[in-house]
Amino acid sequence: MLHALKLDPDYDTIRRKVTLFVLEAMKADESGAFSSGVIMSLFASESRGRQSGVEKEENARTYDMDILLPEIARLPGRPLSDPAAVEGLQQLLAAYAEELKAIRANP
Repeated sequence: MLHALKLDPDYDTIRRKVTLFVLEAMKADESGAFSSGVIMSLFASESRGRQSGVEKEENARTYDMDILLPEIARLPGRPLSDPAAVEGLQQLLAAYAEELKAIRANP
């Protein structure tokens, strides 16, 4: 569904709403399944010749990362249901280290 929304010419205004929805769902996610899915969506897996890693520009086109990053910063203390998401989270934290440092400095 997110892919279909991104095709909307007005996606920039939709992006904030999508991000807020995802943020609320992550906060309510006790099992770690939804949060794992979000992490995996932010972490490009190896497919179609692409290497694993974090594509910050694509993430910024998909989500308002200024809103989403504080919740990502809280994830290390919460369960994730997918072991691949745990590894993806570590790479996300490393890729966004500077942004997360600024968030922690200005809570």
